[in-house]
Amino acid sequence: MQYDVTTPTLELAPRFVAALRRLQASLKDYATGGAYVNYPDRDMPNWAEAYWGENLAQLQEIKRKFDPRNLFHHA
Repeated sequence: MQYDVTTPTLELAPRFVAALRRLQASLKDYATGGAYVNYPDRDMPNWAEAYWGENLAQLQEIKRKFDPRNLFHHA
């Protein structure tokens, strides 16, 4: 599932986002807790595990090896 919200004004954004989070919470028992990498959600708890699962440790090792200065990093 992809959750998305569009607000008519910037001032209403916090209210709309709060409603979206309530919707997510109400549906969590019907979802796996995993995530599809092309739709990042930086507010998701344990986002790295949700996106990459059992591959996370290996990906972190590769990242340390090829980007020791952290030139490329997640927003």
